[in-house]
Amino acid sequence: MPGNFVAKANPTRIADKTYVQQSLGKTGIIILDVRSPDEYQGNIKSSQRVGHIPGAVNLDWVNNLAMVEGVAKMKPAIELKQLYEKLGVTPDKEIIVHCQTGVRASQTYFTLKYLGYGQVRVYDGSWEEWGNDTTLPLEVGKGTATAK
Repeated sequence: MPGNFVAKANPTRIADKTYVQQSLGKTGIIILDVRSPDEYQGNIKSSQRVGHIPGAVNLDWVNNLAMVEGVAKMKPAIELKQLYEKLGVTPDKEIIVHCQTGVRASQTYFTLKYLGYGQVRVYDGSWEEWGNDTTLPLEVGKGTATAK
């Protein structure tokens, strides 16, 4: 049966390049890079430049999942919460999630919302935009924190 759903963008759920730039170094805001550790550290080149956004915390999005009888499933909420909190990614902060193109970041956005995080944004330009803009700062190497 036809419905009358009207989609509306919610600007509080998206971060653009300018918003991310203005958030660098701010207390209470965490930039969460959910690419692989090799992408984050600059060992894999998928854009003009390698590395990560300065101050970003790294947690590969696959850490949200566990293989159960050959099927990838979400880990239990308590385990996920401990994983994020260990890196300082806590519900009292605003979290800006990014990856290479926003796809992996969207899965992590869902995970954080599932855990009850209220302030989560996806930087949809992600590393594809940041890594190809030579005017933006970056870091190469281990950086802030990486979890496996």
